[in-house]
Amino acid sequence: MDLTAAVDLGRAPLADVQTVDLRAPERDLWADEAVLWARLQASWTGLDDAAWRLPGAAPSDAGGPDWSLLDHVAHLAGWQDLAVDYVATALASGAWPTDSDFAGGDFDVFNERLRDEWAAFDPAEVRSRLATGHDRLLANAHRLGEDAIRTDDAWSWVFMALHGHQLEHLAIIEPWVDRLRTGRTGNAG
Repeated sequence: MDLTAAVDLGRAPLADVQTVDLRAPERDLWADEAVLWARLQASWTGLDDAAWRLPGAAPSDAGGPDWSLLDHVAHLAGWQDLAVDYVATALASGAWPTDSDFAGGDFDVFNERLRDEWAAFDPAEVRSRLATGHDRLLANAHRLGEDAIRTDDAWSWVFMALHGHQLEHLAIIEPWVDRLRTGRTGNAG
């Protein structure tokens, strides 16, 4: 019996969710994505815009200032926009990006550049762009089809943009938002 089938992606601790093989053929890719998308959006429900900008959610892997909730959500939105384009390219040509397409494979440097591009947006704009990008990415991903997404060439690029990235960032966002709500950030005050 597969115990991971009983894991509620929307409510289970993230450590349990991360044990689920979301690529398994019996998994409903689209249902899983919808639950994780809803969990992501619910994670920040009720926070005011000032809380979104407080640093301390996570240190920068490239040595920059600490990331805020706004930085994390903007990062997800930025990568969704990139994924819309690279999935469209894959649909037209069959070619997927390579790591070297992003700052020569130095994702820490690339992510800081992406962070700089999104820094001027306010939380409402980031949330709006995240939702719009998500809809566009889903439309392209559906055109690929589930079988194509599960291939080795596509999985890391499509899964990462739709599921994996959300899971990675939820591991930071959920505890950070909990700290913001309880005033245990060291920054709120």
